[in-house]
Amino acid sequence: MLRMSIILSMVCMLGSLAGCTPVMHSELLEPPFDTVQVEPVHATELWPVKAQSRSVSVTDQGQQHEAIDQTTSIGVNVWRMTVSGYWIVEARAEEDGSLVILSELEQAEARRVEYDPPLPLLPAELWAGQPVRYTSEAYLYNHDSGALEATGEVVATYRLLGKKVLSQGGLLPGDAPEESVYVVEVERHYNMPLVGVQMKILSAYKPGSGPVAGRTTRTVKLFGLLPIQHVISVEQR
Repeated sequence: MLRMSIILSMVCMLGSLAGCTPVMHSELLEPPFDTVQVEPVHATELWPVKAQSRSVSVTDQGQQHEAIDQTTSIGVNVWRMTVSGYWIVEARAEEDGSLVILSELEQAEARRVEYDPPLPLLPAELWAGQPVRYTSEAYLYNHDSGALEATGEVVATYRLLGKKVLSQGGLLPGDAPEESVYVVEVERHYNMPLVGVQMKILSAYKPGSGPVAGRTTRTVKLFGLLPIQHVISVEQR
């Protein structure tokens, strides 16, 4: 029973990982998407991490809750991203331009996940039609006691799906340029004792501003039982 309790705690934690990003226009996440020209998009442009605080509405299985989404600097190129009452993510901006996860904490369950090697929030660059894959070991800790409760492997695949135009650019000198968002899909597959978890994280990024829409769909497969699906998003107020 204790082992199953640990696994179920891990399942709960996986629903609130860092891929959940602020939602302004959820329709931005829906196809069709415009084709991206033959050039990469860079994490430093899509998500220029900076200190900020804003009110958000968390939608968890259709139920809305008010919260504060806050990003603070806690070291050189190290950031803490918090949605109050839900999760805390510590991330580091790497020299190659990627943004990687140092730890993820689900506050209600007091469970922390760490990855070795660190798992990207965003790779340094993404090309349309060229998914990239990362494999890491996942370690689940009891946040209060620090005890290691479970280990497993996670495989994450990152895809640049395309872009959506928010507003067309003007034709004359001095006119406003085109405004677009780029939509990135991340699929995570966790293999843990007695359970498999699949996550699909859709995020829309406005270059120079960061994430403007996001949704995480999690499917839990306990061995011998039917899959359970969970959807969570965050909307900026």
